[in-house]
Amino acid sequence: VSSPATTLFKSFKLAPVMLMGKFLGNKSYPTYDYFVALVIGVGIALFMSSTDDLRFSFSQDYLGNAEVSSAKWTGVMLLCFFLFFDSFTSQFQSR
Repeated sequence: VSSPATTLFKSFKLAPVMLMGKFLGNKSYPTYDYFVALVIGVGIALFMSSTDDLRFSFSQDYLGNAEVSSAKWTGVMLLCFFLFFDSFTSQFQSR
């Protein structure tokens, strides 16, 4: 997975933390906070995809070599695990 894709996944950290807080800690967030998290994520996605010198593609690694399909999906899966466990950890520590 490319570096811009990793940054993009990490930028969506706010929304999973809020969702995990709602499920685990019964925290209530106003709808406005969910909207702000979505706008931040979309804004960063637009920024990352519009920058000319950063390639937002899953077809090449950071050296420009072609990636294997299984390696791409393994990287995406690991990033999803990162978001899940990071949101769980932050909510569990706040107890």
